[in-house]
Amino acid sequence: MSVADTLPPPLAEAARRAEELECVNCELCGADDTRLLFHARDTLLGRAERYPVVQCRGCGLAYLNPRPSRAAMAQHYPADYFNDLGGGGASHTGARRALKSVLYRLTGGIARKIESLPPGRVLDVGCGDGRYLAFFRDLGWETCGTDPSAVAIARTRARGLNVAPPGELAEARYPDRTFDLAILRYTIENMHHPLATLREVRRVLKDDGVVFVSAPSITSPVARLFRHYCAYVEAPRHLYFFSPETLPALLTRAGFRVVELARVAWPSLARDVANRLSGGRYRRFFARRWVSRAVWLAGVPPSLLLAYLGFNRGNLEVIAEKNLSERAD
Repeated sequence: MSVADTLPPPLAEAARRAEELECVNCELCGADDTRLLFHARDTLLGRAERYPVVQCRGCGLAYLNPRPSRAAMAQHYPADYFNDLGGGGASHTGARRALKSVLYRLTGGIARKIESLPPGRVLDVGCGDGRYLAFFRDLGWETCGTDPSAVAIARTRARGLNVAPPGELAEARYPDRTFDLAILRYTIENMHHPLATLREVRRVLKDDGVVFVSAPSITSPVARLFRHYCAYVEAPRHLYFFSPETLPALLTRAGFRVVELARVAWPSLARDVANRLSGGRYRRFFARRWVSRAVWLAGVPPSLLLAYLGFNRGNLEVIAEKNLSERAD
């Protein structure tokens, strides 16, 4: 019996919420010395709970603390979380691939470099509904994926893709040195233990393999301006908030050597900021396929303009390789 079961109903609900939270030390340096940046609310689900976003005084990593435990996290994902339609991951026509290549160059993205690698075995950690894996399959890659969400895994399998049962990467028990490429695309910020995951990625990656990591940046001008209203801060699903300093540092501690880091423009800025400022009231409207595509296309020019003015470099992309001269600490 938990403490909440012994309390009157109004106090019991508050106690249950408290029992679902956990306090953690800094994932990057292990210290327990932070300063409060701001409090964030769940603007996606419109809940009243406030989550402290803190920053380690030692290394600068920002994270939620306290945060929902892994067991409690499922209740913070709506049933239609994977229904946000963006056109899918497989750019199977020449015109779409050309458009994607141009967009990468305009936004400053470096994903095109890993997408141009010769096909091999690719692992997508946090594969979602499998859109990006499907893109690599169409390029000739042998694909594998993991995701803790049973809904995501079911949708990835519906695409005919090879994925492990729902769970963390370590639970898939892939053999050592299995993959030529590992991808953590906008998923590392959702992980309870990203350092342990990166170390597992290093284990299953071939010695000449590469890892591609992308994540929102907490230090961009947009993130600083909108703070908890910004889509980069999707509390409590986003547990970590990286910077151009802390994301490479985490990869280095996991035993990687950073090859390239890019600050990437965010074409969907207008839509996502509107969603957050409205408390998510228009999320379903924006999620419709034709609306999503139209708003995205309309938002590309102002988003790119803001990017070149220095206000919209809100995403980070990193390419890294195994550091064979050192063991992960």
